[in-house]
Amino acid sequence: MAQRCCGSYQMDETQADIYLVSQFDRSRIIGRPNIYLAVDTATQLIAGVYVGLDAGEEAVAACIANAAMDKREYCRSFGIEIEPEQWPSAGIPREVITDKGGEFLGGRMDELCVRYGIERHALPPFRPDEKGIVEKMFDLIQSSYKPALRGKGVIEEDCYERWAADYREQAKLNLREFTEIVIRCILYLNSGRILEQVAPGSPQTPAALWSWYLRRGKSSLMETDAEGVYRYSLPRAKAKFTRKGLSFQRMYYIPAERAGLTAGADVTVAYDPRDTSNVFLVRGAAEFIPCSLDPASMKYS
Repeated sequence: MAQRCCGSYQMDETQADIYLVSQFDRSRIIGRPNIYLAVDTATQLIAGVYVGLDAGEEAVAACIANAAMDKREYCRSFGIEIEPEQWPSAGIPREVITDKGGEFLGGRMDELCVRYGIERHALPPFRPDEKGIVEKMFDLIQSSYKPALRGKGVIEEDCYERWAADYREQAKLNLREFTEIVIRCILYLNSGRILEQVAPGSPQTPAALWSWYLRRGKSSLMETDAEGVYRYSLPRAKAKFTRKGLSFQRMYYIPAERAGLTAGADVTVAYDPRDTSNVFLVRGAAEFIPCSLDPASMKYS
């Protein structure tokens, strides 16, 4: 048998079978979210997730950044308290296995892989069986939440039939609420699902099996600064430095340091579309200078 160890992730994405509403106006339907997963090949543990309306390289990078971070902090941001053993993964994978989708093979992913030494393997087209573990996780997550959310925007199998209901009109949940549900599904699949034993005496849940491998030194994960990976994964955009500060999307930000900029200079910023309170001024290949929202723009926080 080939040597098994943690740190080889299968990655893919799917569009969730549910319609969501706006967090600020529940009468406004915002569409169907995308789910990106990074699943460890050896243990079937879901190590990283992204749930959002974005699709593309930014979403893939956000999924890898989530895989690198402490999951207790991530779950706490959604009001969920967990024990470390419920979702023990953290760190950069040694390799990722994907299909040939453009979001997995573009320039941002090239940059991320070179920066952190990630090996990338793109599978031939029409071979979902070669990353069957991540495909199975999508099915398990959706089959977990769909019965409980029936009548709340979930798309049923009859959606293409002539007299089917308009499931958009049934939408009730916003993106944050749906993400919390997906996290709870992942926690169950990681720490409650029973697998076949890989060796005599080995645990039979993905989370326990992950820890069992780590105790035996069978891990190719790379330790890194999770905050640095998060900043590196953020989308980039152009901004302008003015006498009032950094001008970006009609808001002003104050850099933690001036960085030798003069008024009128064009700069690049990294930003989190879910959080307007901070952006990062990108300088060089890997320096990110924090910029906080100017008090005059606080109404947009």
